[in-house]
Amino acid sequence: MKKKIFTPFERYAIWKWHEERCWLCSKPLTYRETTIDHVFPEDLLQDDNKRADILRMYGLSDSNFNINGFENWLPSHAICNQTKSTKVTDFIPGIAFILETLKSKAPKAKQTVDRLIRTKKTDKIFLSLLQELENGEITFDDLLDFVKPLGEKENIQFISGDLIILSGGYWVHRNSIAREGLCTCERNHCVDSDEKVYCYFSPLLSTWVIKKGLYYKCYDELIICPRCEKTHKRGHIGRVDICELPYANQELQTDSQ
Repeated sequence: MKKKIFTPFERYAIWKWHEERCWLCSKPLTYRETTIDHVFPEDLLQDDNKRADILRMYGLSDSNFNINGFENWLPSHAICNQTKSTKVTDFIPGIAFILETLKSKAPKAKQTVDRLIRTKKTDKIFLSLLQELENGEITFDDLLDFVKPLGEKENIQFISGDLIILSGGYWVHRNSIAREGLCTCERNHCVDSDEKVYCYFSPLLSTWVIKKGLYYKCYDELIICPRCEKTHKRGHIGRVDICELPYANQELQTDSQ
């Protein structure tokens, strides 16, 4: 299933209408570090019966609730999004309350997106700027030199230096990268890519994930484990409590003590 790719306008509206905070840890969230989390996981779109059962528990149905709609989207930090469980179990009153709040704010968030899209001139300039940054035709220092005359603002100063635009649409400063390089999977190309993916790893990720050095789609790929011969994620080869033949040294991910 192809995952939802959020536009900058959608990310902005969701971030703005939900108090500029991560819904999972409740800490303040800047727009640049915002990712969008699904309250009910997007994977439910692949299982009609399971989706119907879960929605029914919350008094919902496909006719009045969209898994890929503003009523199911909330802003979050990347690490919070990645570590959140995708499992939906029994009815949780707290989730029901969150869904009610989302329901009331969804129309306003959508109106924000519609307004931004209608402003075609702004849309064209903004998207053109992002494209030029991604292509390396201009740098963030070039952008800083341009906006400085408009007024010295603390948040503008942040964009000077070496920022990276990740495929998810958010930005990260190079100083906050714990590891980077080509995906360490053994193949010549990564999942859903015709070449190796160049990956960046935040220090907020677990040491296990950073040590693996796998593109997230390669990490999540279900395979027959070469160690225990069971089916689990590629990223969990040798991991204690998951792989049935874990590495002796979990920190180094080797059998050497």
